Amino acid sequence: IRDTAVDAVCHGAVLAGVGVTGREGGFGKGEVVAIMTGSGELVGLGKALVSSSALKPGEPGLVVAPTTVLMQPGTYPRGWKAHAGEPRR
Repeated sequence: IRDTAVDAVCHGAVLAGVGVTGREGGFGKGEVVAIMTGSGELVGLGKALVSSSALKPGEPGLVVAPTTVLMQPGTYPRGWKAHAGEPRR
């Protein structure tokens, strides 16, 4: 995934296709997939919301719902914006 998507996933955000840079291997909708950084670090595991054949890296749409996050938040810089009323870091 893109470096700018890592911290959002670490906070439990569902991964959108715009945060995906590529995919390896094939998988079906509902299968468990590894969520990896561009440098090969394991961010966590998630449930595929679409099959690998339907996944288009860089395109909008939700693609993976994190189930287990292993990387600590803040490991990568925050690349997402806070909602109104949320304190800035």
